Amino acid sequence: MLEVKDLAVKRGSLQVLRDVSLKVNEGEVVALLGPNCAGKTTLLETIVGIIEPSYGKIVFKGEDITHLPPSKRIVKGLSGVFSREYLFPEMTVEENIELGLYASPLKNKRKEAIEWVYTHFPRLRELSKRYVNKLSGGEQQMVSIARAIVGRPSFLMLDEPTSGLAPKIASAIFNIIIDLKKVGTTILIVEQYVAQALQISDRVYILSAGRIVAESEPKVLLSDKNLLKYYFGLGKVS
Repeated sequence: MLEVKDLAVKRGSLQVLRDVSLKVNEGEVVALLGPNCAGKTTLLETIVGIIEPSYGKIVFKGEDITHLPPSKRIVKGLSGVFSREYLFPEMTVEENIELGLYASPLKNKRKEAIEWVYTHFPRLRELSKRYVNKLSGGEQQMVSIARAIVGRPSFLMLDEPTSGLAPKIASAIFNIIIDLKKVGTTILIVEQYVAQALQISDRVYILSAGRIVAESEPKVLLSDKNLLKYYFGLGKVS
């Protein structure tokens, strides 16, 4: 479904990504893991079109989208959740979610699209008229994900969706990701909680110093204690 080929990205004089290649098949949850400052967020932002690569190719559903603007990538079914900072704090929950429909084929079916989101986020139905700046961090993160999926993207990227959240709320976010997979959403996730990411993923890539250094199935990675310790400082993951 998504294939990144030999991608490179520079920011000023800094080479952030070097010859990065990865593939995400339809229906998969793929985890992109690695140490801090490895280039994980930069890779996701390049895939969604926020950053222009120096060279390389991004192919989505068989089409080269390397130089398409983000709005056209959204129309094709590619969406991402990067940070709660992208929410509009003085707008209501529902108004923020509606923004996810602006470039969607479902923009003329607003009521049905919003209702579909509320079936996955019943808490947001209760909060629909509340201003985002009155929400907790976990509730804001749910709004971010809801806005990303309201247009029914076939491919969703999540950049540390549990960052800064309490363990109980983080667990709820992981359950939502599992539910999204069940309804056919393909997912590429960057996540700080390695153990939980491995539990929900079909495959794993490790990015370090701007390069893909390993590709593995979760169970294989879990058995490689040296790899876990080297890249994540983990002696044991349970």
